[in-house]
Amino acid sequence: MAAAQVDLTRLAKRAGVKFIQASATGLDPQRRSLECSNGARLEAALISLDLGGMCRAVSGPGLIPIKPLDRWALAWHANGDAWLASAQPEAPFCVVGGGIAAVELAIACAERAQQVHGALEGRVHLISGSEAIAPGEPVALQRRLSSALARAGVQLSMGQHIQHVDDQGLTSARGHRFAYRAGLVATGVAPSPWLAQTGIATTAAGWVAREASLASRSHPWIWASGDMAEGPQGALPKAGVHAVRQGEVLARNLRRAIAHSPLETFRPQRRYLSLIRSGAGQATGRWGRWCAEGEWVSRWKSALDHSFVDSLVA
Repeated sequence: MAAAQVDLTRLAKRAGVKFIQASATGLDPQRRSLECSNGARLEAALISLDLGGMCRAVSGPGLIPIKPLDRWALAWHANGDAWLASAQPEAPFCVVGGGIAAVELAIACAERAQQVHGALEGRVHLISGSEAIAPGEPVALQRRLSSALARAGVQLSMGQHIQHVDDQGLTSARGHRFAYRAGLVATGVAPSPWLAQTGIATTAAGWVAREASLASRSHPWIWASGDMAEGPQGALPKAGVHAVRQGEVLARNLRRAIAHSPLETFRPQRRYLSLIRSGAGQATGRWGRWCAEGEWVSRWKSALDHSFVDSLVA
C-alpha cells in the first residue's frame, strides 16, 4: 500500500501550493467561496474543482463503497484480511458491481484470500445488475474478463440489481437473496449530492456542466475536471486517462484566465489504452477493439503505474 501513496504535503510544497487537508462540503458562487469540512471558508478569484464522484447508492451493514477512495483504502487496510478470512461459500465476501473496477477487485480479493488463508473457490461473490461483465466493452474483452473470474474461482450472479440490504443479506429486484459476510460496492460513479445545492449549472444527471475550456457553463471563474464534470462532447467514460489529459489543459487555462488570454479547448481522445489486472500474474490490455492478455501486459502495466507514482514522489 505504501508504494501507491503520495505525500501531498511534500508535493504541494514542491509546487508552491498551500495544502489544506479537508473535504469540500459546499460552494457559494455569490461569495466566491468554498466551504470545508474543517469549518474553513476559502474565498478565491478562481476555484478549480476535481472532486471525482461517489458510488451509486447500495449501502448496508459491512458494505464499503470504493469511492471516496481514501475511506475505502483505510477500511481495507485495517479489516480486509479479516473480512476475507471470515468468508464462507454460504456467506461469501461480495463485490457489488459489474464494471472493470468490480472485476479487478473481485479477482484481487479471491487471490488474496487464497494467498493468506488458503481459501477455496466460492469465497468471493460478484453480484452485478448487468447481464454481461463490463457492459459496453468489446466482446473480446468481456470474454477474457469472464475467463479470468472463472480462473480465480469467483462466484457470479448477473442481472441481479440490488434493491435492498439488511442484516440477512442482499435482495435483488428479481427477488433473489444473497447472504454475505462483508463486501465492497463498485457500482459506478454518481455525483456528490451537494453540487445540486450550489446554483452552478449541472447536467440532468447532476454533474457540473462545463465548457470545452473546462470552465463552468454558468460561472466562468469556476473550473471543473475529471469525473465530476461533463462538457459539450457529452458524457465521457469515467476513466482516469481523461482526468490526466484535462489536467494539462486546465493548468494552462488557469494561467490564461489570470492573464485574460484566450482559452484552450480540451479535446478528448476517441481511443485510449486500458490495462486491467486479470489475476495469476497476468493483465489484459485494450486499445479500441484490440485486446491482448499475458504476463507481459502485467509487466507493462506495473511499469506505467510505477512511473506515474514516481513522477509525483521524486
